[in-house]
Amino acid sequence: MGGELSRAAHKQLTLRVTGILKNASNRWGNANEFRYYCRGLPTRTIATIVRRTERTVRDWISGNRPTPAWAVELVRLRELERQHVLQQITGRQIDA
Repeated sequence: MGGELSRAAHKQLTLRVTGILKNASNRWGNANEFRYYCRGLPTRTIATIVRRTERTVRDWISGNRPTPAWAVELVRLRELERQHVLQQITGRQIDA
């Protein structure tokens, strides 16, 4: 997996982000949702995934800065892809 999105996940993210950026009220994501999808990941790994500094990611997690909606979508799709790959490998449903 290595932080790369599948072609389908990338297309889904592109469509959602395009819609988010067109509507100014949707620019900021839910900080709790971001924390949920980032649970268990080191800050450095999250920073690499979203291509931002560790300090920015720490600020998003702590709530000192608003979390962009695209960042929430990116980590959400990464988690969905991880679950899908595990399901394919093990042949059973993976609980979130």
